[in-house]
Amino acid sequence: MPYLLVLNRFDINKDILRQKIGNFHEDYGVIFDEIKFGNISEVSKIYRLRKNWASLDFRQLNKDVLESLKLVNGKTFFANAKFFDKIPISAKSIKKKINSLMKKENISYKENGDIEFLVQFKKENDIMYRVLVRENKEKLERNDYGKFIVAIENPGSVIEISDFLRICWIFKIPLVIVSNNDKKFQILLNKAKKMTKGIPYEKLSLKIANQLPKDYVKIGFSIHASKDEKDLSGILNKEKIALIFGDEKFGLSQKARDDCDYLIKLTPEDRKPLRASHALSYVLGVYQEFKNRNL
Repeated sequence: MPYLLVLNRFDINKDILRQKIGNFHEDYGVIFDEIKFGNISEVSKIYRLRKNWASLDFRQLNKDVLESLKLVNGKTFFANAKFFDKIPISAKSIKKKINSLMKKENISYKENGDIEFLVQFKKENDIMYRVLVRENKEKLERNDYGKFIVAIENPGSVIEISDFLRICWIFKIPLVIVSNNDKKFQILLNKAKKMTKGIPYEKLSLKIANQLPKDYVKIGFSIHASKDEKDLSGILNKEKIALIFGDEKFGLSQKARDDCDYLIKLTPEDRKPLRASHALSYVLGVYQEFKNRNL
């Protein structure tokens, strides 16, 4: 049975890849007749190819989807459609069709479910399609940082906002930006989002607010604080923690400092503090070390 390999976005030498996994041909992806290798870093996903390109017939497409279901195991599914040419068919209609078929098989939809169906389309003389399927082996995201929320007060640069967007997305931590939300800030935020590629912002918990979050133990960070990171171990065991950072030029405002339950100085450096985003990364590292010691 043929397989389609999706390669990671590496600089890949195809001759070296053939030495690793054997011969293949390319057809909107790498096509194999038989898989005889284990996990290698170049390969991201492996799909079973139920049928290679055929003229579009929706009844036959339905049969191919049901036949491909026999090649995998799972109780939940999700579906995608890929168009290599402009075709008067919507991805939404294909997903709806697959959803109807799976309901009859008692297999329910779930985002990032057990089974992924992929239907690809291209245009030659006719509209051509092929059906692919794979068992989704990807691990569910584990959030070790669920007790945290991050707040930054009045960030003044695009890079500063971008760094916080990236870190909070990677660690799945909600981000609050304390700002008066004026036109200048909106320009900075929009530029930061454009710069910070690869983040699905509909999934990132991002809030613009005029005050610090409530109902959290608030930890602020300042080079002038009397407590240091050694004191963090007694604080990081709290249930809900807000990590509060100030603008990189001026630090936390007087109001923010007064609102914090604790003020902490990070690292022995007394002259030049960490950048705010570096300080956040440092604190998360301290927390992970604290967790490892207490396992």
